[in-house]
Amino acid sequence: MKNIIATIPKGRFKTWEVAERVLRRCDGETDWDEVDRVGTNQGKEWLWFVRLVRLPKAPLGESVCFMIYDGRVRGYFHIISSDSAQVWINKGYLLEDKPSGFVIVLANWVSLPYSKQIEMTGFQGWRYTALRP
Repeated sequence: MKNIIATIPKGRFKTWEVAERVLRRCDGETDWDEVDRVGTNQGKEWLWFVRLVRLPKAPLGESVCFMIYDGRVRGYFHIISSDSAQVWINKGYLLEDKPSGFVIVLANWVSLPYSKQIEMTGFQGWRYTALRP
């Protein structure tokens, strides 16, 4: 089992408080019953997606994905699926606004206490990590 690490786009979430509020909602179960970008009430649970050009070679069965925001590892998600992006577009979770062939689907955010957050900078996207929950 190899865990991965990815970045949270700071351009979309100007503060950690805003980012964390969204991350906590991505539990994969709760129907937040909100209006989507198209203006319809989809009534779907929230998930977090990491878009990829190609899937990781290592199996991600029980792996987790640590997330970096503003140079610190803030917590992790459980990986629930890795698949073609088109599958999730067809399910109505993703829009076809970005050319990516694959996605890793994440849910169940776990925040790390500040004392356990480590500094990590120098990359965008994703990579394997030796970090463990």
